[in-house]
Amino acid sequence: MNQIIIDGNLADDPRLNSVNGQTVVSFRFGNHIMTKKADGSKTYDETEWYSASYWVPEKSKRDPQYWAKLLHKGTAVIVMGTKSIEEWVDKNGATQKTQAISVKEIIPTCYPKIETSSYTAPAAQTPPPPPSDNDGFPEDPPF
Repeated sequence: MNQIIIDGNLADDPRLNSVNGQTVVSFRFGNHIMTKKADGSKTYDETEWYSASYWVPEKSKRDPQYWAKLLHKGTAVIVMGTKSIEEWVDKNGATQKTQAISVKEIIPTCYPKIETSSYTAPAAQTPPPPPSDNDGFPEDPPF
């Protein structure tokens, strides 16, 4: 197996499809390849693009719409899965290759801002002081 873990950003909003009753979340994302110059400064040389498909487990705790609400163009993600190369023919008849990932897990690394105006955090409480018996020392051990 060719397992891979890649971080990147979504190129577009994901597409949700249903295949034989199972939901598939499809998306494209890019991964920047960064190198350091001799002076130590960083530079982005290129971006690698991937086509990804996540088959949402039938017994998933999350509604498939969860992914549509959470993932959007530009969302930073970590994707874990199996990498393959898919070949296809473009409209000009030329054979093209795409790096594809069969996703096992998607981890967003930044979440959308959630409106919190109706939420009030409880006041912080300080813990009570420890008992002051025996001049602040614990009881003698029972041995």
